[in-house]
Amino acid sequence: MAPGRVTVIDDSYELLDLLGEALRATGSEVELRSGAATILELEESRPDVLIVDLRLGRESLSGWEIVSLCRDHPTLRKLPIIVCSAAVDEISRYEDEMDADPHTFLLRKPFSVESLETLVGLALGTDVGAPMT
Repeated sequence: MAPGRVTVIDDSYELLDLLGEALRATGSEVELRSGAATILELEESRPDVLIVDLRLGRESLSGWEIVSLCRDHPTLRKLPIIVCSAAVDEISRYEDEMDADPHTFLLRKPFSVESLETLVGLALGTDVGAPMT
């Protein structure tokens, strides 16, 4: 997996720590967020890949709302996004949209470090078009 800038959004501090450790071990620059990031914050941090939990806490946007806002944003619309979730009902609700978007990937919980690394590598290798400006 080629190193890149990865932003992880999840409401579980334990999972954030594990993901951060695993991604840093690959040489990636990692930003961890325990709540939803605003589109402005994502645009300013310019991640190469976004990993977002589908179900975030009730005080913030859902993971899918973050994905939708990115897809509607001119400089984030082709950002590779890995949606992670164990919620089968939530996955089913958005699966067709994820399948139709070549820049959105699904990582089902529980997952191995190897599957995380493989998926991040795949996301980093996708043709995301022109660099974000």
